[in-house]
Amino acid sequence: PYRFYLKATLRLRPLDADETLEHIDPRTFGTLFHEAQERIFRALQAQDLLPLDEEDRSQVEDTVHRVFADCRLVWEEELAPAVVDVWRRDLETMRQDLQGWAQRLVDEADWQPIHAELAFGIAQRTGLDEASRERPVEVQGHWLRGAIDWVEQHLSRGLRVVDHKTGRDALYVDGQRRSMELRHIAGGHHLQPLLYAAVTEAITQKHVESGGLYYCRSRSGFRRYEVVFDDEAKGVLLDVLQTSISAVQGGRL
Repeated sequence: PYRFYLKATLRLRPLDADETLEHIDPRTFGTLFHEAQERIFRALQAQDLLPLDEEDRSQVEDTVHRVFADCRLVWEEELAPAVVDVWRRDLETMRQDLQGWAQRLVDEADWQPIHAELAFGIAQRTGLDEASRERPVEVQGHWLRGAIDWVEQHLSRGLRVVDHKTGRDALYVDGQRRSMELRHIAGGHHLQPLLYAAVTEAITQKHVESGGLYYCRSRSGFRRYEVVFDDEAKGVLLDVLQTSISAVQGGRL
């Protein structure tokens, strides 16, 4: 609890260790993957390729290749990998996963990305969406801060919120779907779908159909889990917020 207080409330961070990177640890891999996704989104915007359609498939592939090559040069200079062969192997895996993810954007052309890195109430940094808010966003009487990976617009309906995951699919183990369903908050394991859906609705003033997790790597089968953001879900979200605030105030979190 004390470490949580230092990190989440006082916003403290450990000092950067002066170490060279021998391999890409899961946290660093996820950070780099998200950075590449955000840059790919901006590149597609700049080329006026959004909304996507089948005719854009080859251009999307070329864009991913070009953006990833640019990212790689920057990362290698900043992170100074010590074991080059391991670094190159991990980056090749990342490139292939990004290509697979991008091709699925074309396959699901009914949903078009409209926001990437939609931030609210966090310090300004590069790569944030133009619609980001400097102040926290109020949801059901509580103030939230954070950043949403991806917001998509259906061609004829509402919005859906996507939280990209690069780790192993916790709901799918040994080739079998676990009994724990991603219904609302999955027993408290996954809060992002409902929280991000509520924030997106508050920022955009548009109807949000769902929030979800997208395990956007080949090893996880590019699986999606979505939670319908209906009145029942909003009631669950209010319970989550009230329970969390009560736990913080009572020193039980």
